[in-house]
Amino acid sequence: MNHRMILRILSRVSLSEAAFLLVSALVGLGYGDDVLLPFGLPIALLVLFGLLMGMARPKNQALYARDGFVAVALSWVYLSVMGALPFYIDGAIPSFIDCLFETISGFTTTGATIEYVSPGCNGGHTLA
Repeated sequence: MNHRMILRILSRVSLSEAAFLLVSALVGLGYGDDVLLPFGLPIALLVLFGLLMGMARPKNQALYARDGFVAVALSWVYLSVMGALPFYIDGAIPSFIDCLFETISGFTTTGATIEYVSPGCNGGHTLA
């Protein structure tokens, strides 16, 4: 298995998610929400992890099916956990499991949601 290539893919996924969370943070700023900690910390972690994983230079650029499956599975788990952090840090959703559920349902566009998310969410969270 090409571990370095998987890390390289996760690096790009991480930096992409940081960019998308930055857009959500800018929307939150436009609404006048406090976005520094709820979005700043996950963005900083995503950029840090993305840069660290990006330092792994693959010797072999080949990506096999097994590597692809692992990269996709790890990407889904990683994005879901990191995407749940703004909800949890802000306190908009009190349970981390509920934050994770809300994030996964958003990524998969199932439309499933928890009932009490609307009153606690601010403008930036609707895009996160």
